[in-house]
Amino acid sequence: MQDNSYFDFSRFLTVLRRRQWILYSSVAIILIVTIIFVMLTPKVYQATTKILITPRKYSLGVERMWTEDEKTIANEIEMLTSSSFIHRVFERLKKETPDLPILKKPSPEYELMKNYSVMPLGKSNVIRITFNSNHPEEAAIVANAIANTAVEFSLEFEKNEITQVKRFLEEQIPKAEERLKKAEIALEEYKKKSGIISISEHVKSITNEMTNFNDIYNRALVEYSSKQVELNALKAKLDNIKENLSSQIVEVTGRYINDLRDKLVSLERDLTLYEIEGLPPNHPKIVEIKRDIEDLKKKLKDEISRFTADTLGLSDPISITGDLIDRIMETEIDLLVLKTKKDVLESMREKYLKKIKSLPEKETRLAELQREYDMASDIYKLLTEKYEEFKIEEARKVGNVRVIEYATPPSFPVKPKKKLSLALALIGGIILGIIGITLVELIDTTVKDEADIEEITDTPVIGIIPHLENHKKGNGVLSITERLIVHYKPQSSISEAYKTLRANLDFIGTDKEGGRAYLITSAIPQEGKSSIVANLAISTAQADNKTLIIDADLRQPMIHRIFEMEHTEGLSEYLIGKLSIEKVIRDCDVENLWILPSGTVPPNPAELLAKDKFKKLINTLMKRFDYIFIDSPPLIFSDTRYLVSHIKNVLLVARAGLIKKEILIKALNTLKNISKPPEGIVLNDVEYRGTHYHYYYPYYGYSKREERQ
Repeated sequence: MQDNSYFDFSRFLTVLRRRQWILYSSVAIILIVTIIFVMLTPKVYQATTKILITPRKYSLGVERMWTEDEKTIANEIEMLTSSSFIHRVFERLKKETPDLPILKKPSPEYELMKNYSVMPLGKSNVIRITFNSNHPEEAAIVANAIANTAVEFSLEFEKNEITQVKRFLEEQIPKAEERLKKAEIALEEYKKKSGIISISEHVKSITNEMTNFNDIYNRALVEYSSKQVELNALKAKLDNIKENLSSQIVEVTGRYINDLRDKLVSLERDLTLYEIEGLPPNHPKIVEIKRDIEDLKKKLKDEISRFTADTLGLSDPISITGDLIDRIMETEIDLLVLKTKKDVLESMREKYLKKIKSLPEKETRLAELQREYDMASDIYKLLTEKYEEFKIEEARKVGNVRVIEYATPPSFPVKPKKKLSLALALIGGIILGIIGITLVELIDTTVKDEADIEEITDTPVIGIIPHLENHKKGNGVLSITERLIVHYKPQSSISEAYKTLRANLDFIGTDKEGGRAYLITSAIPQEGKSSIVANLAISTAQADNKTLIIDADLRQPMIHRIFEMEHTEGLSEYLIGKLSIEKVIRDCDVENLWILPSGTVPPNPAELLAKDKFKKLINTLMKRFDYIFIDSPPLIFSDTRYLVSHIKNVLLVARAGLIKKEILIKALNTLKNISKPPEGIVLNDVEYRGTHYHYYYPYYGYSKREERQ
């Protein structure tokens, strides 16, 4: 038995060649199915557009810093995949291109969402929008509609906060204008009534201080009110995006954030006091405090971002809620700073009011009216300036999204991918074919080549007879030329195989009493043992050896059919004593070859062959012939057991593709139990195409073409 501890690649290739029809069938079936699938599958076209996202900068009230790029991109992707955005795109398509095929489907919004995707390009601020459709024009139209809707959506998002503050200013300006008119009328009437049209320098100095103070105070009030409006707008957005999120979450702060906030409040208070004292903006103290304030704002922003991500659990990169909460917390701190500034100014306002009351009554009243007028004028001017600023800001807002590449109708579909599908089908067919071959090999336990025999026994294979072309296993009808191929086609590859078998016999079966006798049997019928007996005998006869064939198969004799002769007088007549040996041995057309046919089929073949007369016959004939080949029945009959006991040299014929391994093992064990294992195994009808025998025989000039000649 051979060692199976290593992988024999040549053996694997042999199996593949032998079962190649499974591989070819598998590949052909998979390819045909794939081709049909590709032909029937609707073509899918993909259109791509690209948009650029720029970080938002908010300029309402106190100055804001730029938002982080990564969070901006993540928020935009969340917005572009939201159901409200998809609905906007759907409404746009219905208005602009109502005849699109996608709008005629049962669930157009679902189809729209299913067939488009949004993906950032690397670490850039560019987002790629793709849409798939069965129509190339539709794919481009929908992709561009998505990009244009993203621009509009972003613009509305940007303008929302500005619009809220502008509306507040629109409400306050008429009130300030009415207050200014009343203050102007009251001042003019008092001047006429009192006759005082000027104020002393002392009173004017105090009044100027009060006017400067009122300017700072009024600006603080406007900024505080604007900041309140901004905070309310942000909270409203948060409520719309996350209705279930408690509004109290924005009041949660960390200890470090509280410390930074308190420092910021203290610095704003000091800055306010310096401004009231009249220090110029380029004063070293003012510059230093403003620098410290900016540093604190940056630290606060970073800490708030970490706090909302770690403490509040809002680290989802595609959630816009975290960004809003960051901004709400920053706005709360800004509002606290402005409130502190307002409280400081209100406390100092009492001081200025006491100074005013200490002045002469008429001049004080005039100063009060003048101060009221100046304050009303400042407020009106401030509100008007702010309103104009926000109008300009609203008009120039273009959003943080712009299209950098519009989609065009694609020329080629992305699905089905014909080349890839065919390549995968080919690979899949090969893999499936190999799996099929493996399963068939596991199921098929028949002996197919020499390696299969080496796996189950140590008995040597002394001959391998190739498959005879056009021969049908089991019931094929052959001509005498095909049956006696060694005689009629001595140069064929099969004849060469018999010569090899004849040469191997020189190393086994040597007897002291002259000639050699070989019993040739098989495990089951139809394994071709009779053809092997006939052609092997012809081969030895061609080598100038006197050769005799004995047809000992008294049940289904075949030798007389192969040589086309009568068999009514033969071995059975000799064994019953009816005829002498000289009467039953016949000549044939082959030189040096004689035949002893079976004779009449007896009713008791086993009893005839069991007699010692047969053994004595063999011993006598071995003195007259160089080679004696005995064709016996298969081992399933008891006749063969008697023959094996009479003959020393036994050859077992196994037909490739017919006999199963377990039957061959059983036959070998039977022979071993009778006397001893056979001298060798002759493997018959081997398909040598694709094996090393296929290359061996043509090397010596023998081929299939020669067999057909």
